[in-house]
Amino acid sequence: MRQSVTRIIFAACFTFLFITSALAQAPKTVVITRATVDVTTYRITIDGVNLLGDNGKKTPVVLLQQTVLPILGVPTPTQITAQLPTNPPAGTYLLTVSTGPGLGDYATLDISFGGGSGNTGPSGPVGSSGPAGPSGPAGPSGPTGATGPAGPSGPAGPSGPTGATGPAGPSGPAGPSGPTGATGPAGPSGPSGPAGTNGVSVIGPSGPSGPAGPSGPSGPSGPVGPNVIAGGASLHAIIGSTLFFNPITGSKSSGPPTTLTPLLMGNRCTLNKLTITTNMGPGGTSAQFLVRSGNPVFSTGVNPGTYGSGMTDALSCSFTGTDTTCSATGSVDVLAGQFIDVKIVTTGATAPTGFFAYWSISCQ
Repeated sequence: MRQSVTRIIFAACFTFLFITSALAQAPKTVVITRATVDVTTYRITIDGVNLLGDNGKKTPVVLLQQTVLPILGVPTPTQITAQLPTNPPAGTYLLTVSTGPGLGDYATLDISFGGGSGNTGPSGPVGSSGPAGPSGPAGPSGPTGATGPAGPSGPAGPSGPTGATGPAGPSGPAGPSGPTGATGPAGPSGPSGPAGTNGVSVIGPSGPSGPAGPSGPSGPSGPVGPNVIAGGASLHAIIGSTLFFNPITGSKSSGPPTTLTPLLMGNRCTLNKLTITTNMGPGGTSAQFLVRSGNPVFSTGVNPGTYGSGMTDALSCSFTGTDTTCSATGSVDVLAGQFIDVKIVTTGATAPTGFFAYWSISCQ
């Protein structure tokens, strides 16, 4: 009887430890609890849990239907503020927050606004889990991957064959005999004739060296980074000025640029095309868009965390009036470890209300 009770207690303890371990290892899922829309500024505030991923350090992506929304300020694990398109049609939209491709790395919420409607009310209580829905849209490209390791050296080529031995040189001619002395009384011996010179041997030339062995095959190349960088920003009611933006997040600085505006390039690539599209023409304002590259020199004096030098214009295009697009091509080499940013210069009248720009930067 005592042995049966002991076995039951041991089984219960083992089950408790197994459940506790499973719960401790469960992934932290992204959850949206509420979304509030400010119709005067067209900003949406998203409240939730694990909005920066399971480690609290991932960069979130916010989508309205299939449109990527610029994130305003610094997001936290429980709140994100993003910029909505101006004057959207009234209706219900799918809001998505994503931190990766996994099943628990994104969450969705249906919100209704537009056409003069009020703010979105608080979310109702969470219902029971339904069947798994289809996969959400793919998030934007992640940062450029690190350079792959160098391939191994190829094997040494075989030694070339030994060259043939050169022929022996010819023998030198024999020297002449000395003259014979006259017969006579014994007297001093006459001088001996000069000895003949010996022939000199000539060494033949060395045979040619064998050919070098073939080089070993090259190692495989490291992975290639992404070739399109995209983002956008609102230029709503801006009077002629110079602004700086992060190419992906759209973080803005009115000058000098700050630590939020440059984008670090992980791989070497060539900037070869800039495309700009807006939701309306700039009217009486002239808008110039520039992609810059280099190594920013950050200030530590009066304006710490800013930079005013170290960046060079790479690609640029501009338009006025009713134009809604412009593009530029070129070939500017950007090394791994350098930065790029977006500079926008507006001149003339105030930018139209609701003026919004999108850009695409190709880096092959």
